[in-house]
Amino acid sequence: MSLDAYIKKPVQFVLSTFSFLFFNLLVLFACMGILLIFFILMSVVKLADNVVPFAILGAILLIFFLYVMSGLCGALIKAYSTLTDGGKFSFMDFYKHALSKGWNIFVLCMIDLVLLAIISAPVVFAFVYYFPEHPMPYVDILLLLIFIFAAFVLQFLFYPAYIASSLYGAGLVRSFKMAFQLLMKKHIFSLLIFVIYSIGIFTIIFPFLLAYALMVLYNFVWGFALAPFVAIIPLFVIFPITYNSLIVFFKSYVGK
Repeated sequence: MSLDAYIKKPVQFVLSTFSFLFFNLLVLFACMGILLIFFILMSVVKLADNVVPFAILGAILLIFFLYVMSGLCGALIKAYSTLTDGGKFSFMDFYKHALSKGWNIFVLCMIDLVLLAIISAPVVFAFVYYFPEHPMPYVDILLLLIFIFAAFVLQFLFYPAYIASSLYGAGLVRSFKMAFQLLMKKHIFSLLIFVIYSIGIFTIIFPFLLAYALMVLYNFVWGFALAPFVAIIPLFVIFPITYNSLIVFFKSYVGK
């Protein structure tokens, strides 16, 4: 059904994905511009070496960016769902939904990031402080694989909650309740579809990983300039289809 919906309205799906990227980049560059202006002003008054104001402003801008990104993620889910149901979702619809439905998803996002940070902390500590002084062959690779698996499980548990919040305006408790309902009903199928989605995400990241490998091995710096063009097809074709398959699957078993 996800593939059929994309074939029927490829331009609409591409436009929705483009809207998601455009607004994210717009807000990101705006935050960077604010930081740059603040740096210039602090340089004028000769306070540019004071780290505290930059840390405070950076934290505020980061929280603001995460809030906007959360709303945009919700808008993307809503757009894919609407298009699959035969409706329309314009550029302005995307913008309005992102502004009005961001809070619930932002709360989920913050919980997700906190848990991810808790998982990441020992791994970062090991690679930065322990392994350089105490080399342990293959243990570092094993630790990295365990971290990837733990992060995968975390995102697998959270994705139904994001969809529930985006489509039905569910609060924190109800979002997790609906997610638990899906995972209890169809845990194997949920896992298979999420694996397919993860492969779709990997196809977007792979050109950049390949570019980095080429740069390290052959000093092919231009690889990073070519990587975004190679990632266009996975981003605008594979990603919408695989991500929408999660949404369709969720609606078929929970959102009736």
